[in-house]
Amino acid sequence: MKKAIVSLYAYLICFVTVSCGVIFLGAGVYNVIEIAAPGYMLSAEIVQDHRDNQSFIHSHYKSNLYEYLTDMQITTQRIESLEGEIVNERNSAIRGLIIVFVILMIDMGVFYLHWPIVERRQMGHSH
Repeated sequence: MKKAIVSLYAYLICFVTVSCGVIFLGAGVYNVIEIAAPGYMLSAEIVQDHRDNQSFIHSHYKSNLYEYLTDMQITTQRIESLEGEIVNERNSAIRGLIIVFVILMIDMGVFYLHWPIVERRQMGHSH
């Protein structure tokens, strides 16, 4: 009975670690895409806010300060703001990829600690 419980435990842990690994591999792929093309991964709201000067003014200026700026100054600020959003998106993806890497390393460690138990149990049943 004890061997069956240990075997079930080891199988369950291996199943969970493989499942988590697949999920986090997917998250890692998403982060890699986000790093490679952060402009495509921006939220619709950010894209809308930077679409043109009027949208930018509406979303970024709470007072009438924009009235003292030329169209060129507003355009420059809008482009710099969008570039900043892209940098933030890329940095967030890099942090996410690091987290995925750490979790996958822990996940693999837990899997490889339990897999020998599964193999021993299989060998014990084959004789």
